[in-house]
Amino acid sequence: QKYNSVKLISAEVDTNRDGILDTMYEYDDIEEIAKKSRKPINPE
Repeated sequence: QKYNSVKLISAEVDTNRDGILDTMYEYDDIEEIAKKSRKPINPE
């Protein structure tokens, strides 16, 4: 997934369609994205 945004965008979305809403933040700074984006890990 690529981010190309100069504004802060936050949204509750189900990115991998597993029924869990993932909080995603988009920044113009890739490092900020890496720090702020949260990807849930499912052991199943």
